[in-house]
Amino acid sequence: MPPVTVHIALGGLIGAVLLAEHFDTRAILVVMGVSGVPDLDVFIGFVVPGAHRAVLHTLLFPALLSTIFVWDVYVREESYIRGCWGAYGVRVVWVAVVAMTLGHIVPDAFDTGINAFWPLHDQFYMITGSLVFTYHNGLIIEFVEIIELGTTADTHYGTGFDTVSPTGARRFPVAVTGEQLMVLLASGVVLARRIISDQRTPTTAPSAEFLSED
Repeated sequence: MPPVTVHIALGGLIGAVLLAEHFDTRAILVVMGVSGVPDLDVFIGFVVPGAHRAVLHTLLFPALLSTIFVWDVYVREESYIRGCWGAYGVRVVWVAVVAMTLGHIVPDAFDTGINAFWPLHDQFYMITGSLVFTYHNGLIIEFVEIIELGTTADTHYGTGFDTVSPTGARRFPVAVTGEQLMVLLASGVVLARRIISDQRTPTTAPSAEFLSED
């Protein structure tokens, strides 16, 4: 499964695009932090067996957050988020939820599986398949398949926090494939460029007096 570092890097790439004019260091740190949140369910697993890849990886988690967000921003007479942080806060919150979903939960579903509808339905699922373009046959979707795995009662996804190797070592991977390393490098380059650009951009427009000609 992708290490949490890769999920955070993906969240950074998504945030760099979707934050648009609201991008700043604080906003992207919030988005990247939220992108790593689902893996906190490994600690819940110390109390609730099988919680990792279930409690915070369920698709119902971002669905619940989205429902609360929509209710607060578009239904309530006075939005808490808009009242505290204005349009900036609204953008950061929804980008964070999108980044967490597309940068963490969905990649895990395509990797080794998630308990997609926990607690309503206790079943881990993994999605496999490929999308190929050929000169003669055009675009081909090959063997897309949703594989049913186990349940929280018999399925465990180990991490460095709860799994020890035969040598007694605990492993906390940063990147386990070349592709994951490239994601980390690409995210670092993109975010460094955006942060530097943001710091160079004037925060206020020139005054009318400055722009006027004598």
